[in-house]
Amino acid sequence: MQLFRSALRGSIATTALVASALAVPAIAQERTFSFAIPAQDMKASLRALARTSGQQISFDSGALRGKRAPALHGTFTVRDGVARLLAGSGLEASWGRSGVLVVRPAARVADASGAAYAAVPASSVAQEPDRDIIVTGSRIARPVVTDSPVPIIGISEEDIQASGATELSEILADYPGVTPSLNLANSNNQINGAGTSSVDLRSLGSDRTLTLIDGRRTVSNRITGNAVSLSSIPTMFVERVEVITGGQSAVYGSDAIAGVINIITRRKFDGVRIGGRAGISSQGDSQRLNLDLLVGERFFDDRVSVILGASYEKEDGIMGYQRARSLESLSYSQSADANPLNQGDLGITRPAKSSSVPGGRFLSSSTAGGGYFYYDANGNLARSASSAVYGWETRPALQISGPRTSYLAAGKLSVDLGSNIEFFGQIQYSKVKTSSERGGAETAAYDDEFGDPNALEQIGRIPRSSPYVPAAIRALASSSGVQWSRRFSELGHYRVLNDRQTWRAWTGLRGTLSNDWKWEISYGYGRFHQDQDRVNVLNLKNLQYAINTQFDPAAPGDLSRVRCADAAARAAGCVPVNLFGPGSITPQAADYIRANLNLDGIMHQDVVQGYMSGSLFDLPAGPVSVAFGGEYRRDAQSSTTDEVTRRGFGSASFIAEYEGNVKAKEVFGEINVPLLRDQPFADRLALDAAVRVGDYNITNVVGCSATASAANGRRSRICVSARNMRARSARRLSPTSIRRRATTPTMWWICATA
Repeated sequence: MQLFRSALRGSIATTALVASALAVPAIAQERTFSFAIPAQDMKASLRALARTSGQQISFDSGALRGKRAPALHGTFTVRDGVARLLAGSGLEASWGRSGVLVVRPAARVADASGAAYAAVPASSVAQEPDRDIIVTGSRIARPVVTDSPVPIIGISEEDIQASGATELSEILADYPGVTPSLNLANSNNQINGAGTSSVDLRSLGSDRTLTLIDGRRTVSNRITGNAVSLSSIPTMFVERVEVITGGQSAVYGSDAIAGVINIITRRKFDGVRIGGRAGISSQGDSQRLNLDLLVGERFFDDRVSVILGASYEKEDGIMGYQRARSLESLSYSQSADANPLNQGDLGITRPAKSSSVPGGRFLSSSTAGGGYFYYDANGNLARSASSAVYGWETRPALQISGPRTSYLAAGKLSVDLGSNIEFFGQIQYSKVKTSSERGGAETAAYDDEFGDPNALEQIGRIPRSSPYVPAAIRALASSSGVQWSRRFSELGHYRVLNDRQTWRAWTGLRGTLSNDWKWEISYGYGRFHQDQDRVNVLNLKNLQYAINTQFDPAAPGDLSRVRCADAAARAAGCVPVNLFGPGSITPQAADYIRANLNLDGIMHQDVVQGYMSGSLFDLPAGPVSVAFGGEYRRDAQSSTTDEVTRRGFGSASFIAEYEGNVKAKEVFGEINVPLLRDQPFADRLALDAAVRVGDYNITNVVGCSATASAANGRRSRICVSARNMRARSARRLSPTSIRRRATTPTMWWICATA
């Protein structure tokens, strides 16, 4: 604790020095940038300038409505560039205390150089709202957003609607510091994240970016990660979005290390709004349809407000065969690129095809005579060592963007109870269905391993004595059998189908006490259910039985009477599989070796929090404000899979079954101390400090994985339990991590900033 106090005192002293430097931001403004911004809408020009310079700019979209900016071409400082954009617009630019450039209405004046700058008339100060507001990054109410202790990027309702995008992740990706994490185009290789849409800040990952709704935590939309899918929130229901790209762990907790995205929904709305969007790409694909409905009304002299919203969205995916550029067959080798003797195209190889072909590849290139055995398009057995000759082109079956269908609904209720007390309630529901193509049919090879991770089996070679082995291959095969690899096109396309349903609800009371003291207490509930099917993959144990074949002793030489060699497997329904040649696997054999894997994951979240904020006393530079409160949070999660997955027989990635919960108790506090104001050498100087103390307790976690015995084929499960441990999130647990953390001592998590 003494170390913590010393660190806190040091951070406070450092902050005072930094705050003094921020009082004169001119040095940071002198760096020049090259701009090439066309004449366009003022908001678009300011955003373009922000992206080029990295300068955060804040403005009210309503104040900029209808205003256009001239073209900006050349090399300028941020100050000069903004001045030229605002010239003659009736807007002024000033630097906020946190380094944010604030654009607001003002009278236009000219400086000595003739450049158009704007001055803030005395009357404009009086026009600002008297009511303090609470903004993202602090629970202390402040007069304006730009008085925030950290830089805030604000995206208004008008920005959202004017973007033409159907989901928030597409809109946020245009802002500095925001990186797309998962979306329809890059999540196809994600087992549990396919079809979700999330962003992260500073490219540190979505698990380190906290996404809030109305300043409150919400349940994740991915069973294996802490990621809120922005496609699960009706866009028309959103009033604005505030983004903080700096760490906020002292204010919000350890999952806000990279920053915070706060989605703020509407508080008031009267009337009916219906909207829709439809689009298609210039290539004639990627059709998209979005329909929105928003209804709101206020009753009983505006004491009761009700808002309802709903959205329907359908997006068609894009396959590789629909885009010519995605069909160029090539691969890149870093080692070849670095080789000075390489005469190729900078390490690029063309074509680059898969060696797993529908007819199968057999033996090896070192076999006598050289080259692999394979079947050509006409079903004839041939030999070649080059996959450029016999390989399979996977690109047409790859998915560029996955199809998605979404059903979203939300409702909000607020009731003025009198005596400065308000009741509020909110509920959100989303159902999102996605389909992800995994590059055509599943593949397998003789040396693929499966089963018990401590004693893995291999599928094995095809016995040289198998009735299906062609004479040419049998003559060159070793006594250990025939090496093989194959694409199992007879099973159909390998797809991952996800059905995600999310319920979110909050209710509570808020109000004011003794003039400027604000308080709130609330309860939040979240439930996420993910039902996932991975279809047309392989049951590797059945495949192992099915390739080990023999003639029926009652009909030797009759290929129609081939059977599985293992008697127990035959009794269990084994169907022999012929891997030689395209289309050689019968429908009955395909059904026997096919596996459709299922994951059923459920997450629950309960959050109770309360806080109070207000002013303690006044200093010459303004009031000393504080905020303090506490939070209790319980995250519970369970994952159930199918028998094939549990036993480790599936060809798709293994997913363990587990269950558990994490309980977190946290207290937090903030203080704002104004030191100077309206001085010749400092417009404003203030000290902001925050501290958060958390106790995280994993009280009941059980994880299970498959075990196997190669000797007798019996299967069992290993379950590892852990009690009274500390961790951050149930979503980060797996059987391996449980074993690793079993000796973790009791821990208090302390975050502080100043």
